[in-house]
Amino acid sequence: MADYFTQTKKMWDDYTSLITIPHCSCGFECASFKAANKLIQDQQLMQFLVGLKEDYKVARGNILMMKPLRNIDNSMILQEEKQRSLQNMSQISNILAAFNTFC
Repeated sequence: MADYFTQTKKMWDDYTSLITIPHCSCGFECASFKAANKLIQDQQLMQFLVGLKEDYKVARGNILMMKPLRNIDNSMILQEEKQRSLQNMSQISNILAAFNTFC
């Protein structure tokens, strides 16, 4: 999962270096600049979530239900991944315990 995020982030960085985000000449971040940045961030979030494996559908759904959408933060996905690995370790421990009682 971390590899997927890293590859996706690199692609976004490359894309961002190629496009010009509209801004006004007033020298301040105006509403149109903020709206353009928010649009790009939301598109990147959607692209990231769509590319996740089906295993992460619960985390994906939780992120999509947030209003407003948060910036890309893969901590929820990493937390889900950590919980899965702990569950797998617990299942392995249970199997080993059962095996030991029969041997």
